[in-house]
Order: sequence, then structure tokens, then C-alpha cells
Amino acid sequence: MRALVLVEYGRLEVREVPDPEPRDGWAILRVLATGICGSDIHGFTGENGRRFPGQVMGHESVGRLTAPVGGMSAGDLVTFNPVVGGPHASRYAGREQHDPGKWVIGVDPTHHAAFAEYVAVPRDNLVPVAPDLPPALGTLIEPLAVAVNGVGRAGDVRGQWVLVLGGGPIGQGVALAAMRAGASVIVSEPDAARRDLCVRLGALVIDPNEGAVVDQLTRRGHDVTVAIDAVGSSATLADALAVTPPGSTIVLVGMASPEIRMDAYRVSVGERSVVGAFTYSASSFRDAARWVSEGDRAIFDALITDVVRPEEAQSAFEALAGGTGSAGKTVVDFD
Repeated sequence: MRALVLVEYGRLEVREVPDPEPRDGWAILRVLATGICGSDIHGFTGENGRRFPGQVMGHESVGRLTAPVGGMSAGDLVTFNPVVGGPHASRYAGREQHDPGKWVIGVDPTHHAAFAEYVAVPRDNLVPVAPDLPPALGTLIEPLAVAVNGVGRAGDVRGQWVLVLGGGPIGQGVALAAMRAGASVIVSEPDAARRDLCVRLGALVIDPNEGAVVDQLTRRGHDVTVAIDAVGSSATLADALAVTPPGSTIVLVGMASPEIRMDAYRVSVGERSVVGAFTYSASSFRDAARWVSEGDRAIFDALITDVVRPEEAQSAFEALAGGTGSAGKTVVDFD
């Protein structure tokens, strides 16, 4: 089969690799489309230490079953939850992302993942989607599951103003998930194209380059009570701490930096809660699949801003790594 192989950091090539072998408890999907995740970009550049040369990455995928499995038929349109439980997974039901024995398809370098024509996944990780769902939209399920989990970590946000720091693909998903949960949303994003996209999604936007975020919100009269950091840097966390009142919750979803400086007094004296959010539970993933299958496809269409062939993926990765890529999600079409 053809696959995008990370030949070396900074270089992907379309190469022939062995087809995945059928085995008990697993299914094989013919991949239709796979989205490029921010973690894939970090793997491409080598900056996160979680991807390695020789690897086939990719985990935001949709495809068709090549054989019947688990009550589903060959040809059925499905996605898959890339978080695979370890030998004691049953102990972590409902919080599968906490399982210390888990591994992740697309991260584990020993498993050819979904930037390929075929991918093998555990049968229990399959999630069916609407049969008429455009494949590109199916690639949004995994990142939207991240957003659903992140918003859920903030608690009940109904009727509140939520500030989302960062208007990239994850921030866009978080904004939609927060609005779906009943919140009003403001997105802080320096890139004009991303701000425009967030406006199309129904959010208000501010440009952090135009002055302190807290001052801009004060001038507008918006009382933010929850902040969700979809960037994950010292600067964005500082903004989140500055704009939220005492007793509020800040959710850290983004992972731009492995270490962050933080004003501890704003946390302790203001009794603010800074909570982490990573991947999702199996139920959050299924919720995202239902959302994309049944939701407003025009809104989801807006999130897809570039579709490329495998042969064009190198250029797409270079542009995204250099900050000149598309404002929304870039999808690699294997169909």
C-alpha cells in the first residue's frame, strides 16, 4: 500500500509499505481521508520527541471496513478512536485516557497509522458514522473529541462567557464545543484568517496584538468566567489568569510548550483552578462522532480549509510548520 513515511525530520515521502495483516479482534480500514494534527506537525519537525523517522503517522481518520466485523458490514463508513487501552483497561472505564498502559495509534512508532491507504485498528475502537457523511468531515471527529473533553473539564458553562486562547483548529473546535454547551465565546487569536474563520463559526474575536487581552475584554464589557487555553504557552496562560475572576476555572488543552511559567499568586490567592485536558474518554469520542454525523454540516465544512493529495502532503506540512498553512484543518485525501 502507499503510505506517507516520515523519512527524516522535515521530510515525508509517499512509499510502498506492507499492507496491514488481519488478526483476531482487529479490523482493517481502507482510509479515505486523514487530517493533519498539530501533534503531527510537531512530529514532522521533530520538536516533540514523540514521532520518529520511519514512522507512518496519522490518527484523525475516516475509512471503510474491508470486511464485516462486530455487527458492521464491509464498506461501512467508520472512524476509530486512536486511544488503545492497555491490559488493565477495564479499571479505567469512563476515563480511558488515564490508563497508564494505553497507547495511541499515530504516536506509537511500531504501528503503521492512518497516513496510508489502509490501517489496522482494534475492533473495539471502531465508531460508525453517518453513511452519507463526506469523508473530509469525518476527520474532524477526533479533534472535536479533544474539544468536547476540554470543555467538559471546565464544568457547566451554560450562560457563561468563555475565552478561548488560540483560534487554530483545536481552538476552533473548542469554541464550537463551548457554544454547543450553551456558552458565549470569545476567541483571542493573532492571525487574521483564523479570526475570520472563528467569526464564521459564531464566536466573537480579539487580536492580542492590539493590546492586553484583559484590557480589550474590559472595554467590551465582557465578563469572562472560564478560559480554555488551546495554545499552551506561558503568554496564553498568563492571559487566562488575568481575565478570569477569583474562583474560576482555566483549562489547559494546548501543548505548545512542555514547560510553562505561571503566576502562582493568581492561582492561590484567587483560588483559581488550572486543570489539564488530554485526548478524551471513549464516551466523549462517541459523542463527537454523533455530533459530526448529525450536526450542521455547513459549520463543519467551514473547519476544512485545505484538502491535499498524499503527493502534496510534504508541502502542506512545510507550510503548517512554518506558520503559513491554511487557517483551519488540512486533510490528506487517500480516496
